[in-house]
Amino acid sequence: MFRVDRIHDVALLDEHFTRSSDANIAVVDPAAADQRATLDLAPDARWVIGQYPHHSTEELADGWTRIVLPVTATAWLERLLVRLGPLARIVDVPTVFGHAPSADAARRILGRYPASSTPEPAGPDPHEGPTA
Repeated sequence: MFRVDRIHDVALLDEHFTRSSDANIAVVDPAAADQRATLDLAPDARWVIGQYPHHSTEELADGWTRIVLPVTATAWLERLLVRLGPLARIVDVPTVFGHAPSADAARRILGRYPASSTPEPAGPDPHEGPTA
């Protein structure tokens, strides 16, 4: 993602760039996105506000922030939700994304790994000393 509002300095160089005729440039226009997801973000997840285009934010009484994001692809929303984990609560997502997009994505990701055997029971904790 390229954000013009984060440019701090510009310098004119003698170099030139010619875009190839088959270049595909995608632009996300939050106003044009049909699908929107509403999430509540924990204070540690406020980075989402500066990282992604969004329609609105609202500070909540519990210190969390409600954000309305344009969603152009299910995979993008799933990756964001899995990345945020418990730092995000789903308030509203379009039905096209399913009932629990983060849980669905997590199941698919975990399904890529072979099931491990049951772990051995842990021995006594050496920090607790002898047991009676």
